[in-house]
Amino acid sequence: MQPVLILLTLLALSIYNGCAGIQTREMTGKDGAPIVLVPAGEFQYGNTNERVSLRDFYMDKYEVTTGHYAGFLQASGRKPPNIGSGRVSSAQAIGR
Repeated sequence: MQPVLILLTLLALSIYNGCAGIQTREMTGKDGAPIVLVPAGEFQYGNTNERVSLRDFYMDKYEVTTGHYAGFLQASGRKPPNIGSGRVSSAQAIGR
């Protein structure tokens, strides 16, 4: 659940920063999908509201489809995470 909350927080930060007059850049990723720059910033993380700082990074503009994810797995030689328990660590989610 926490990875989802992190992504939603980062998305909210990018929307907030965009509304504050900070322009976000949009480009095309290696796979042809549009990606947007998420500006550096701080957010409160977890139940303790720990402040975390992140550098700028690019993120897909739209959700990744299962077809795109399958293509990534095949091209990279990675295996999908074991989600039998329904809980996936962030390392498993990115295939580490």
